[in-house]
Amino acid sequence: MEKREMIKEDRQTHGRTVCHVVWVLVALSGFVGCSSKKSEDSDIPRPPQRPPSGTVVGTAQLGLKSGDVKKLAFVPVKLVEQEFEVLTAAEREDIAYDIEEGMEARKYDLISSAELDMRAQAKTRASDAFKSRLPQKAAIPAVRRATTDGTGTFKFENVPPGVYWVDVDGTVGINYVGWSAKVEVKPGETTSVDLNNTNTEYAFFW
Repeated sequence: MEKREMIKEDRQTHGRTVCHVVWVLVALSGFVGCSSKKSEDSDIPRPPQRPPSGTVVGTAQLGLKSGDVKKLAFVPVKLVEQEFEVLTAAEREDIAYDIEEGMEARKYDLISSAELDMRAQAKTRASDAFKSRLPQKAAIPAVRRATTDGTGTFKFENVPPGVYWVDVDGTVGINYVGWSAKVEVKPGETTSVDLNNTNTEYAFFW
């Protein structure tokens, strides 16, 4: 009888030991699995975070010979990544030449007829160049587009940081005016640009 009880007790002890070992193995297996998963997750490459975007605000206006200042209201404005010159410095000077003033100067022999003709021809060539290149400037892809309001104010939002040019081409009365102003957009900041007579790309009338 005592022998049977001893065998039964040994079996119970053995059973408890086996259960304990199994429980430890299961616990270790779960721990290893979690550790492996965490390790795998840490090895997954994460996309780089984009820097905060910026904003560009500005106004476009032109001072006339009469002293009036005209706002460029409801004119298309675009932000581009490419600089483009519609006219060279020499062409800007040629196209701005006032033929009527030249004729008046010729009347008083202040310039010769040959000089007046030369200036008139240069103005015509510059005008042709302007007309041919303006569509090329208009075809440059825009990063952002806007339209000035009634006060000539415009705004570009959510602009990635970088260097851009603000392109505007329009008319004020009989005056043709255009800008291609360089701006640098910084992360999370607002950049202001004032388009006026001091930084026009061109300004003339036919």
